[in-house]
Amino acid sequence: TRDTDGNFSCRHRSNSANAGKTDRAVQTVNGSISIGENAVAESAETVNGRIELGPNAHIGSLETVNGDIHIRTGAQVARTVTSVNGDLSLAPTSHVVGKLSNINGTIELDHATVDGLVETTSGDIAIGAASVAHGALHLAKPGSTHFNLSHPQPRILHAPTAVGCALRVL
Repeated sequence: TRDTDGNFSCRHRSNSANAGKTDRAVQTVNGSISIGENAVAESAETVNGRIELGPNAHIGSLETVNGDIHIRTGAQVARTVTSVNGDLSLAPTSHVVGKLSNINGTIELDHATVDGLVETTSGDIAIGAASVAHGALHLAKPGSTHFNLSHPQPRILHAPTAVGCALRVL
């Protein structure tokens, strides 16, 4: 449903912004979000679902809990991309101007650019060929839980032609 401010929201199903259209915000609970090719939106947020930003789409920010985020070829995010319990993948020529971060998931750049901080906790960062990370790469070591579960150490994997930046491991 669309509210009086032009925001989309729904519960228990998928939601989308149409190709070539402009929307303010797209939100859902227990469903996925698809932002179509060449679409423009202010933000997309979901709990228990994935987000796909279509080719050449433009958005302000992306956020999900318990879902992956896929940023397709030529798509651009003006601010932040955040996922808890999900992978983040950036396709060729995609661009994140702000911060790219997740907890419990892999971050993968494939011929993509991130201007801000790239940060993960309990995950890996894979910087593919011809990818550029202008900001710092931040790996946070996984903390212990009250269940004493062991977590693998986060890693940075990079192609020889990737352009990186400062690395912080905390």
